[in-house]
Amino acid sequence: MKKVVIYFFLAVLLGVLIYEGQKYYAQRFGIDEIFSVSDNLLAVKYNNGKCIIKNEASGKIVGNQYDKVFNTSWWDRRVVIVVKNGLRGYISAKTGEIIVEPQYRNAWIEGKDNYLAACVDTLGKLGFIDVRTGKTIIPHKFDCYIPNTEYNDGGGNYDDEIDEIDDYVEYIFHDGLCEIENSEGKYGIIDTLGNEVLPVLYDKIEYNMNNGFIKVTNDEKVGLLDFNTRDTVFPLLYNDINFDYDYSYAGEGDEDEDEILRVNFIIANSGETTYVYDKKLNTKWILEGIWQHIEILENGYIKAYDDEGYTAIFNSTGREIYSFTEKF
Repeated sequence: MKKVVIYFFLAVLLGVLIYEGQKYYAQRFGIDEIFSVSDNLLAVKYNNGKCIIKNEASGKIVGNQYDKVFNTSWWDRRVVIVVKNGLRGYISAKTGEIIVEPQYRNAWIEGKDNYLAACVDTLGKLGFIDVRTGKTIIPHKFDCYIPNTEYNDGGGNYDDEIDEIDDYVEYIFHDGLCEIENSEGKYGIIDTLGNEVLPVLYDKIEYNMNNGFIKVTNDEKVGLLDFNTRDTVFPLLYNDINFDYDYSYAGEGDEDEDEILRVNFIIANSGETTYVYDKKLNTKWILEGIWQHIEILENGYIKAYDDEGYTAIFNSTGREIYSFTEKF
């Protein structure tokens, strides 16, 4: 019983010391700003740049003192990223309690549909942790590109002046897949077990689970892979590849429902030639000229038009038989 009483008083004493210390800190340095970092937490930033975390409802100070706290309230996530001595860690967005002590060179928030968050260890290797427990789920084994900047907010948004980064990788899993980038600027895809779904070999990749294809780019040439089999649909030979979609909705005409994309045609441009692939019929045509849109007409005729309204009609063998300009 004595030990319990002693531990209780020590806990109370520690709380008082922390409170008085933070009070003294505020009086000495002054508060620069107070901002929300989650639905439950506020960050108090002092004039010397240091931050503390407070529970918004109770006003109680939680956690440690940090060099920086990232505002992820608009992300609606389970964790908040904090920085101390140049390293990143995670605290609970609900309570402010430490989940992972600052130990990573870089860190990102978790995806909406899973608990995996990407982080880079001090050796520069990318891995993923479970934000509920802080345990490593995917080992830190991936070579990783890290922008030349001190901080980003864990969502790919950089708040220091850096070189332009148009296609940053957010390292967030969507539908069980995550795009990664190595230090040479090559891209690939991994699954939640850390397996390579697509090798890290490409200058650029674009994929959509709905359309069933992966668009890949190397040396400014574009190709297309089947999403499920990884078989080549179009080799890396084209200037550009686009999809002609049929749009529909999961609800009965309700545009607020999830949109469903059905690929009617794949249109690949190379030089002054357009290659058209009809996914339903498993048929390909070769048309002269550069076209962005395709329609199949009666009797097997093909209507092709570009974004400027120039239109041509081709027969089933791909020979142009008529052309004109439409006004959109």
